[in-house]
Amino acid sequence: MDEWIVVLDEDDSLSHEQLEVCQALRPALKGALVCHAGDDPRNETLCNEVEHFPAFCHAPTNACVYGLRETQDDFEALATIPVPAHTTPPPPPPPPP
Repeated sequence: MDEWIVVLDEDDSLSHEQLEVCQALRPALKGALVCHAGDDPRNETLCNEVEHFPAFCHAPTNACVYGLRETQDDFEALATIPVPAHTTPPPPPPPPP
């Protein structure tokens, strides 16, 4: 679980709820990232790649899973799920002949 970070959006109600759960349960996550909080350019890439909030992203790969986690068991399940493949856009079409 220590390779995962929670990614939140300061304008999203579920993100606020997830933050409250994290503050109460103190899961052993690598960290937290709040998107749009001061618009720190270091956060821009991951914030732009996240499709939904809240997200839990595997730090070494930036692959993310989504959804509200409400119990310690929910957080511990992060350690047991296979790391999802990092999604990439499809390759560009071939140039015209």
